[in-house]
Amino acid sequence: MHRHLKDLLTDYAPFDSSEAASLRQLSQFLDMSDNPYDRSNLVAHTVCDAWVVSPDREQVLLLVHGASKVWTAPGGHADGSSDILGEAWRELHEETGIAPEQTRLLLKGGLFDISSGAVCEREKPHGLEPAHLHVDICFAFEVDPEKVTLQISNESLDLAWHPVHNILDLLMPCHRRRAVKTLQGVLS
Repeated sequence: MHRHLKDLLTDYAPFDSSEAASLRQLSQFLDMSDNPYDRSNLVAHTVCDAWVVSPDREQVLLLVHGASKVWTAPGGHADGSSDILGEAWRELHEETGIAPEQTRLLLKGGLFDISSGAVCEREKPHGLEPAHLHVDICFAFEVDPEKVTLQISNESLDLAWHPVHNILDLLMPCHRRRAVKTLQGVLS
């Protein structure tokens, strides 16, 4: 069930010590969990992101998440699917209106970044959700801003292209690392 993701992880080189720790955590989690892709796992589950850059790598597409109200990459829960790349593509389409045929997957298998973080206890429509861990698998895509029409989803408050060199103060730590990777040419 986890073979595709484990194959992507085999040759993956973490960018820094934080990402290396998240990679070790993800590998262990995949070995130990029967359902790492479903939010019914109340200890932890994988989520996916799409880091979407322009062809010149000068811009990145970000949205303001409706619940957290912070700028973030399109993405979300895998909803039980072990096709984490397919889920990233689905989330990209749902949250931006960009069709899969308008995107180009970058890097070997698209894997761009791995991070993990705690989600605090929160009230959900189905009841109280306990604190748990999100292990975030991020894939890199190229999209030409001139050739797409963005459509903001009902889950977001804003959606826009941002110059990569101007966004470091906007972002969470894992997203700042993604911006630094982009600025350092990892996606060239």
